[in-house]
Amino acid sequence: MEQGMTSKEKHLTHNTLVSLLMSLKGQQTTVDLRNRSSVTGTVERCDAYMNIEMKHVLFRDASGKAHIFEYFFVHKRNLRYVHIPPQVNMRKAVETFLDRLTIKRQEPQKVRAATLRRQQETIARVQRIKAKQTEKK
Repeated sequence: MEQGMTSKEKHLTHNTLVSLLMSLKGQQTTVDLRNRSSVTGTVERCDAYMNIEMKHVLFRDASGKAHIFEYFFVHKRNLRYVHIPPQVNMRKAVETFLDRLTIKRQEPQKVRAATLRRQQETIARVQRIKAKQTEKK
C-alpha cells in the first residue's frame, strides 16, 4: 500500500486486480515478460499501473541463460503474466489489501462530513440573508 496515491491510482486499485499483485509484496514469484524471458524474485513494490520492483532476482532470457540481479524493475508494458504463489488465497489477499486501504481512508471521510456540514450551514445563512433582503424591498 502506498501513501499519496492519485485518484486514478485509487480507482485502479479498487476496480482492477492490481490489488492482488500489490498484496504479493514480500512474496517470491515469477513474472513472465513479453519478450519470452522471465524474472523470479521477491516483490518489493507494485504500483497501480502494474509496474513491479523486485529484489534478489533470477532473470532468464529467451534463450534460457540465467542472470542474477539484486534489484529489477519490470515496466507495465513488458509484463505478460504474473505467477501467483500457490500458498496465496487470492480472494482473501485482495479483501485484506482493500480493507487496509479503506481503513486508512476513514479519517479523511470524517473531515469531509464536517466540511459538508459547514457548507450547508453557510448556504442556510446565505438563504436567510437573501430572505431578509427581499423582505426589506
